[in-house]
Amino acid sequence: MLRRSQKKDSAAKVASALVLMVVALLLVGMKATHAQENKLPPTTTNNNTNDETLLVSNMPSNDQMAALFRFFRLFQQQQQQTSGTTTTTTIITTEAKSLSPTTPSSSSTSDITTTSQCGRWCRRRKARRARRQAQREREQQQQQQQQQQQQQQQQQQSEPTTTTTATTTATTTGAAATLPAPTKPTTTTCAYGPIQELTKKPGVKGTPLSFNPSCFLKSHNDKRCLHGSSPLDWDEKLSKQSQEYAEKCEWKHSRIRGVGENLAMYASSSKSALLRDNPAKTSMEGWYDRELPKYDFNNPGFASATGHFTQVVWKSTTKVGCGVALCPAGSVSRYQSVYTVCQYSPQGNYLSQFKAQVLRNTPSNNIC
Repeated sequence: MLRRSQKKDSAAKVASALVLMVVALLLVGMKATHAQENKLPPTTTNNNTNDETLLVSNMPSNDQMAALFRFFRLFQQQQQQTSGTTTTTTIITTEAKSLSPTTPSSSSTSDITTTSQCGRWCRRRKARRARRQAQREREQQQQQQQQQQQQQQQQQQSEPTTTTTATTTATTTGAAATLPAPTKPTTTTCAYGPIQELTKKPGVKGTPLSFNPSCFLKSHNDKRCLHGSSPLDWDEKLSKQSQEYAEKCEWKHSRIRGVGENLAMYASSSKSALLRDNPAKTSMEGWYDRELPKYDFNNPGFASATGHFTQVVWKSTTKVGCGVALCPAGSVSRYQSVYTVCQYSPQGNYLSQFKAQVLRNTPSNNIC
């Protein structure tokens, strides 16, 4: 609309110039008419004639000049009124457009104010959206963490009991003891029931568990019989030492000299599952069943992967004593675990004696 008003101003100026030209033409015509009425020649050859006299005689009368000036003044007033009306109309039209929500104008003050308000509103809206998005992300993370925790709990509840065994590292050298003749073991009954927690001693990690020593004797003697070894006897001193060490819940061998030692641990997230298990049976599965296939009878000797098996069937060993404790999570395992320690006398796994002490499981030796 401002451009339109500028065009109208230019048109008004052109019209004013045209009016001036018309007035000039009228003045020339009036001059010629006045000359004819006075019958004056259009030119004179009198060199002595004064130029000012000629000009005055050729000028129109005072009445005519006054009429022309009045006409020109009226014309200017009309042009000014027209220009003012146009400008006022332009301003009103522009303001009306700026107030219109459907036709914004970047040149008006109201439009600039509206744009500024819209910018602040947009920033606030973006900030609200960002806060809501951050809140949703936090809620999603919390839900994911809760789901992961639930899955871990379910896995722990459904996770099967695991068994881990340690190796015996005895490499003692010396003369072999007199080997007793293989005999059929006496019948040993294992009345097994769920183990129970006993009174925990102050200053120790593990809780002693009740167990039947006959189950450990039977599990050992049944395996020893398959290899022609005589049955073992239960020794209370070895059992006490084993129990005290088991309650320490340290996943490493003790430093008690003169005895062989096997360690076993099985863990579960379910405490009830641990107490239902038979520690004598579970430990023997790790010591014997898993290590027997790994032993090389053609090249007998000590190996960390078969040290438990060779100690169990070592022919010169005659006594055994075991201890069982419930260890807290984070001690011998990341879960609660049943920790079993068995000590043997005389100790086995002497170097250079494996061929005579560890016999094959053959039908001729199988008198069990």
